[in-house]
Amino acid sequence: MIVLDANILIRAVLGRRVRQLVDTYASRGFRFVTPDVAFVDAETYLPPLLKKRGKPDADVLQSLDYLKQIIEPINPDFYGEFENEARERLRGRDEDDWPVLATALGFDCDIWSEDQDFFGTGVAVWTTSRIEIWRARSLWSQVPAQHIADLLKTCISAIVIRHISEVENTSSQGDSVMQARMKVRQ
Repeated sequence: MIVLDANILIRAVLGRRVRQLVDTYASRGFRFVTPDVAFVDAETYLPPLLKKRGKPDADVLQSLDYLKQIIEPINPDFYGEFENEARERLRGRDEDDWPVLATALGFDCDIWSEDQDFFGTGVAVWTTSRIEIWRARSLWSQVPAQHIADLLKTCISAIVIRHISEVENTSSQGDSVMQARMKVRQ
């Protein structure tokens, strides 16, 4: 799970890369959330941005409605509980961004944003150019620790047994090698 800032929602409407990343990751089961006010911000800022680019804003609401199907808007009843902590961490920066940080604090997850105000708040922040690293890290975090431990144990055992076999083939100390092999298998 990752919290999206309003600037990522805007990029998902204006551009192709963010929209493609969101669509791809969502189809693979990644969960995206954002405070509900991020959608309000996107609705506010998109029409002037589109006008500035000479593009019609007729599809803005339709595009945002589509995004709401794959990016879950979070209610202020949830993230409001973390407002004070979020504002404290953002002090001296853009404190209006507190809902995004509060949502991340509430879910104990990272933020996807192009806004540098989140850096140094104690929450990992990923930009679009680095979001693939987050995805890879998230995949590993979904693997239960016991599976990783079992995999490592199997790999290490295979390496040790292969090494012992090589030593057996080149050594005249067959008995001591056999004893070492028995110890490894235990």
